[in-house]
Amino acid sequence: MAKLKVSQLASICNGLAYGSSDETINKIVVDSRKLEKGDVFVAKKGERVDGHDYIDEVISKGASCIICEKDIQKDIPYIVVEDSFLALQQIAKYYRQSLNIKVIGVTGSVGKTSTKEIIAATLASKYKTYYSKANFNNEVGLPLSIMEIDDEEVAVLEMGIDDFGQMSLLADIARPDIGVITNIGDCHLLQLGNRQGVYKAKSEMFNFLNTDGQVFLNGEDEILKNIKEVNNKPVIHYGLSSDNDVYLDIVSLNALSGSQALAHVEGKKIEIKINMPGKHNVLNAACAIAIGNYLGLSENQLQEGVKSAKAIDGRNKLIKTEKYTLIDDSYNANPHSMKAALDLLNTCQGRRVAILGDMYELGENEIILHKEVGEHAKGKCDLLICVSDLGKYIYEAAKEEGVNALYFASKEDLLKEIDDILQVNDTILIKASHGLHLEEVLNYLS
Repeated sequence: MAKLKVSQLASICNGLAYGSSDETINKIVVDSRKLEKGDVFVAKKGERVDGHDYIDEVISKGASCIICEKDIQKDIPYIVVEDSFLALQQIAKYYRQSLNIKVIGVTGSVGKTSTKEIIAATLASKYKTYYSKANFNNEVGLPLSIMEIDDEEVAVLEMGIDDFGQMSLLADIARPDIGVITNIGDCHLLQLGNRQGVYKAKSEMFNFLNTDGQVFLNGEDEILKNIKEVNNKPVIHYGLSSDNDVYLDIVSLNALSGSQALAHVEGKKIEIKINMPGKHNVLNAACAIAIGNYLGLSENQLQEGVKSAKAIDGRNKLIKTEKYTLIDDSYNANPHSMKAALDLLNTCQGRRVAILGDMYELGENEIILHKEVGEHAKGKCDLLICVSDLGKYIYEAAKEEGVNALYFASKEDLLKEIDDILQVNDTILIKASHGLHLEEVLNYLS
């Protein structure tokens, strides 16, 4: 944030300024616990927490300015606005326009975070690269991510939505030079209706690409493979089959230890080692290689960059304990990612156990979609444990397919019996929508 000063903020966000300061902003935060001396604090009244209650705390920590929704009458520069998060977005948009940087926007129903991670790792072999952290991908997280950018040459930004119009807001702030859609799946159907609705919402990004912006799409996706041109410019498709512009031949899938593949890029064949588990991460690597090649990486840089990428918490992260091998995929879930996770478990050695729970926001077909996951579990695991209300439909469909399955009404019920169910050396997949908090089961086992 070295390019912005406190004195600029009021005019950028159309706020009423009290006090003045020529101090350079360190960063902008919405969490008082993360504030450091020189930071700007954005106070917002939410459903559960009112940021205005923490103003005295951030003043004592050395905040340089406060953006808030009421006159706080404090002896520190502050700016009063109608909507603090709107002000945050306006400042981030202004700041983005001041940056001489290539921005890559990554969205999709499944795999956004893993794809973002592997793209960033790949590009870091040539460029100084920023990438959004954790789940900073929404109307608050994305602006905060943008305002962390300093002197990087490339930024990889995850963009998550669950309704129409949200992508327009995010993309207008980020103004990507490269747009990526990883896939179109059955997610947020309560708001978006069906897969065509999902595509319509996510492709709003294309309206805000910078001049000569390039779009990269997953050529294995039923909808995306048919999109040939965006903004009068050919799309670059990536995938695992030879009808894509850039594709990877899988040489070996080594269960949880990663994969070997042969990348086909503009007539070149490049041997690739991928240290993130699962076939889906081979596909994500194809995306990273396509973008890396587009941005001028050498063969060696592509190889080293992809090889350096690692799984993160909650997304196919491997955890070894004294008793078990855990596959932590607990952060979120939809039907597509559930099936991919079961496919990954199927490649593992020893007794394979899947602990699965509810998938949220699937709309009127939620029961059918849960049952499809239960059917898909056939042959993929030795024991299926299903949890919570919607998890019951996974259990029922799996039992009909002859799967060895158990059902628990709650994770608390499961935790009472789990020690008697599991065996030493089990490989255990844990996955559900984040709202179910199956990470509590993960934490218990690890």
